Amino acid sequence: MMVVDAWRLELLLTYRRTGPHGRGALVIDDSGGRQDGNKTAHVGRRYLGRVGKTDNGIVMVTTVWADDRVYYPLRACPYTAASYFSEGRADPGFKAKLRIAAGLTDAAKTAGVVCRAVVAGCV
Repeated sequence: MMVVDAWRLELLLTYRRTGPHGRGALVIDDSGGRQDGNKTAHVGRRYLGRVGKTDNGIVMVTTVWADDRVYYPLRACPYTAASYFSEGRADPGFKAKLRIAAGLTDAAKTAGVVCRAVVAGCV
């Protein structure tokens, strides 16, 4: 799991006008992009909604803080397909998108992000 620009995020979270509050939402989304080759970590053949077909690509699960005025990314974590693991879905290292999303939500809560709702795209 990676923090998107940690110093910037710290400023956004602590600044009164942009900090999270009980009227906003934590948005979870998974998004994929095309990636040529097979040398980059987490790249594989999978359905990419942005492209509208199965293609070589990488998928990230992300969290975003949003209210009616501002939105900004919090964290992102790559999804690695089960086919990368020797035991597939049964491998202890495999994490389904929903499990990644739960970890990102816990990380946001630990960082002090408060919200009225947690919403998700098709995770």
